[in-house]
Parts: sequence; C-alpha cells; structure tokens
Amino acid sequence: MKIVHFSTTDYGGAYRAADRISQCISRAGIDSDLVVRTKTDPNSNCIEYFNNPAARFISKTKNAGNLMLSKGALVTDLFGTDISSSSHVREADIVFLHWVNSFVSYSVVDKLTSLGKKIIWVMHDMWPFTDGYHYTCNRPEIISGWEHILSDMNIRLKKQAFSRKNIQFVAVSDWIRKCALESPILNNENIVTIGNPLDIEIFRPLEPLNDTCHTGNRKIILFGADKSTGNKTKGFNYVIDVLKKLDGNKFRAVCFGNAPDNTRLLLPNIDIKYTGSINDDNKLIELYNLADVMITPSIQEAFGYTCCEALACGTPVVAFDIGGFKDQITHKNNGYLAKPYDPDDLKTGIEHCVENAAEMSANARKAVVANN
Repeated sequence: MKIVHFSTTDYGGAYRAADRISQCISRAGIDSDLVVRTKTDPNSNCIEYFNNPAARFISKTKNAGNLMLSKGALVTDLFGTDISSSSHVREADIVFLHWVNSFVSYSVVDKLTSLGKKIIWVMHDMWPFTDGYHYTCNRPEIISGWEHILSDMNIRLKKQAFSRKNIQFVAVSDWIRKCALESPILNNENIVTIGNPLDIEIFRPLEPLNDTCHTGNRKIILFGADKSTGNKTKGFNYVIDVLKKLDGNKFRAVCFGNAPDNTRLLLPNIDIKYTGSINDDNKLIELYNLADVMITPSIQEAFGYTCCEALACGTPVVAFDIGGFKDQITHKNNGYLAKPYDPDDLKTGIEHCVENAAEMSANARKAVVANN
C-alpha cells in the first residue's frame, strides 16, 4: 500500500500534524510520502511538488488570482495545481489532504474524487465546511456585495467537489466535528474524530535544566504560535491583557513564534522575552520544561498543538473553555479552562496552576500518556 499526503507549506501547525501522521504511518511499515507546494526548509521531511521554475511561477500566478478574488479573511481557491495527474497521486492507494489552500482548487478536488481512490481530508481548521473563512470568528456579522457573491460561490463549489462521497472527512477534535456536522456543506457526512499524534517519548519532562529564565524565582508564563503576535485567532491581545494584571516580581513571560518587531509589545510591569521562531523540537521541549504554565488563549482552535506538547512535557495549560482545548484540558486537573475571553479568569487560571504546580504537572503528563 502507498499513501501520499498533501499540504501547502512545510511550516505551521497543520504541516506539523501532517508530517507526524505521515511518519507514524511509515513507522507502521506503510509507504507514506508528504508533498508540499512550497518547501522552505531543506531538512524538512517532505517533497516539493514543483521541480522547475516555470511550474512554480504558474502556481504563484494562480495563487495571486485567488488572493485578488478573496476578500479579507474570506478566502477562495478557484485556481490551483492539478495534482490529480501527478505520479504522486497515480501511484497512491490513499490520498490525504491536509491544509491545502492556495495549492489544491475546488476543481482539482473534483478530479481527485473521480479517480476512484480513497480521499481522506483532515480538517485542521474550519475552511473545508465554511463559506471561505478558516475560523468563523473572523466572519463579520453582515456581508454584502462581492463578499456575498464569493460566499455563495464557495459553498456551491464545495458541495459540487464533495458530491461523489468518496472523501472521508477527519476532524482533529470533537468541536471541529460538531461544527462540520452543523454546516450546510458537510451536514450529511460521516465524520470521525482523530486527534493529532504526538511522540510522547520525545515530548516529555526533562531532568532539571541549566535555567537562566527564573531570575529572582519568578514563574515563567509561556505563549507561542505561528505568527504568534499577529494572528488574531491565537489571542495575543489576551496575553497582553492578562500580563498587565500580573506582578512582574513574581512572573515573567516568554513568547515563541514568528513575531515582527512592530508587534512585539513590551510592558512596564513585567518582562517579556521574544524568542522568534523555533524550528528545533529539542529547543521547544526545553522551553516547555522551563515554563511553569502555558497560556493558549485562542478565540477559536481546532486542536491546539502547543497545548498538547506542553502537557506532554508536564506543563499545565490555561486556555479559554472553547474548541479543541476541551478534548485535552480537564479543568483544575491538568490545566484551567477559563471563561471565554475573560482576562481576569485567565489570571485566576495562571495563579491556580502555579499554586498547584506539582500535582498539575503530574496530571498534565498522565493525561497525554493516557490518550496517546
């Protein structure tokens, strides 16, 4: 048996999930390849789809067309690359689609389903079943004009592309599954929930490290995400709100992930260290182990890899009581589920996790091991 996975880039949470799923399948003795449109890291475990400059240019031109048609957070994939005729697909028995925006278009999905192969679409966010929004929190209350036309077109094209029924949709959390079944696009589908994998032999508690973070015995609050300070969905504004409420003599904050200088806010009451992007799992694991608590105040979240990784390292996590966090965090046991969008309750959660550190750290690790 041969399996091929498609993802747009070799970075971000969806790619990390696709890579880990592919590696798990390979370790089971099944031939599994991961193919991306854009490969930025020569050491990443994937194959770049394009092998000549002309093909890359055509792909960029199509992507530019999609961007011109899209309206803000309302995204369309009218144009894409015809992967259905590639050797990757022809030789595969099963085709996995992950986060494939700006790579695989509606018409290409339609072509894939006509091949008779099994297609598995792993939903890493809400885009497959919305009218074009990756998360509905970014959707304005009222849309009109071109937005309305684009919304209707996206729904129609998705229904058409999914009509052959040989796509198995997989939700990475029960929340995503519930949202998909309530949508007009996937309401009649048989959707299963399979959480993203994590190697708990790699992501684990470490022996005490050479620690320069806990200066003055201050507790470390960790936050991180792709485009950490600029991605509204990840809730960096709530991180700032809660840090303003904390005593800088007792706490300091560490933020990892791509964060342009103009978004790196500093506060007078508390130290904030920005590490930038971390592509080395060993360094990331060290950060999780150095942290006393992880905060992930996303507005909406399908799964939350940083949450899972932190818990596996024995670091309790504070998040809003929304989305995929409900599948991972047991309130006041291995973390804290705060009232949605309430910075005061985030503060209460941080303090609770720090005050009950030993017990919650042990519970964090146990929860991941039990569900892995």
